[in-house]
Amino acid sequence: MVQESVGRYRVLEEIASGTQGAVYRCLDPETNRTVAVKVLHPTLTGNAAFTERFRREASLTASIEHPNVIDILEIGEDQGSLFLALEFLPQNLDRLIQSGHLNVEGAARLAVGIADGLGAAHAL
Repeated sequence: MVQESVGRYRVLEEIASGTQGAVYRCLDPETNRTVAVKVLHPTLTGNAAFTERFRREASLTASIEHPNVIDILEIGEDQGSLFLALEFLPQNLDRLIQSGHLNVEGAARLAVGIADGLGAAHAL
């Protein structure tokens, strides 16, 4: 069952799930903006070492200002689970690759952009 809300965000649909949790496309009613919200499984939230590392890494990532690094809008907790509210990107690398529309030039541009974003992250 899909949650109806996470924190202040109204869930529109689940867009991914995995071993760490689920990602939802949500509406932020305060800004009327579509965001992605990643919710960790409660079992992970119950692990103090994991929780500390997660918060530290999320905080560091939020401090990176680079066009090729996604914006973290909020780090929060709701109903016993940690969550991240992120800028929503309708397209992702996996979908681009699966579509078959990624030519060599496009792949090279993406690789350079990814490398630039990683460089910004490692410069911290």
